[in-house]
Amino acid sequence: MKNWVGLLIVTFAYSISCFTQQDLKAINEGEKYASKAEEYSIKAVKACENDNRKKCLELFEKSIAFYTQAIDADPQEDNYYLNRGLTYDYIENQTAALEDFTKGIELNPDKTLCYIARSQTRRLMDDYQGSYADAMKHSEIYGDDNESLQCKRHALLNLKEFEVAITVITQIIEKNPDNDYYYINRSYAYYGLKDFEHAFIDAFKSVELENRNPYVYKNLALMYYAIGEKEEASNAAKGGLNWGFPVDSDPDFQELLVNLGFSN
Repeated sequence: MKNWVGLLIVTFAYSISCFTQQDLKAINEGEKYASKAEEYSIKAVKACENDNRKKCLELFEKSIAFYTQAIDADPQEDNYYLNRGLTYDYIENQTAALEDFTKGIELNPDKTLCYIARSQTRRLMDDYQGSYADAMKHSEIYGDDNESLQCKRHALLNLKEFEVAITVITQIIEKNPDNDYYYINRSYAYYGLKDFEHAFIDAFKSVELENRNPYVYKNLALMYYAIGEKEEASNAAKGGLNWGFPVDSDPDFQELLVNLGFSN
């Protein structure tokens, strides 16, 4: 389950002039249940922050139940699907989350926040093409906000679309110039294009900002090895290992370590 720092609860307002009495009754019923769902979500967040996993899951399940009642009362409100989907997502039921976000998009394709939520879920499911497409649609509606840029960054790097990734990461760096990790990402994209000059510039900038991030040393090791500097590559690889790089998650680094003569 994700580490919780908060839950996105979408609030909304209606213009009541265009609704019948039956519509308004459904809306009021839906809002009543959604309000209870939000209460349980907030309690769940606190339980998660206190590392009470069992209580956290129980409260999220109650939240989901109330969102389901809200949907039953007012099935045309896309925000109920959005918030139930987010809750499913946070308890790692990505399949149910995806279904809810897709339903929200069907109900309100021109304004919903379900595109960016589905983009994030698709990324968790390793569907990077779908994640990128949803992030692009979100950008068409709301512009290049931080959420859409982050989804694009993840998707493009995993798809090895390095030229476009560099453009996106540069936008992120302009907004976050002191975050070392984005320089690491852009360094890797330049490395993928064999633009070693810019790859090293970004890697060194990352080290300047934070010299204990193992990912930058992994990048440097790959880059030095690619240009034939095996001693420098070995030193950088040691730095990555010393700072705890997760070797098992990266086949490229595993292969590099073998080539450099590191023992298992």
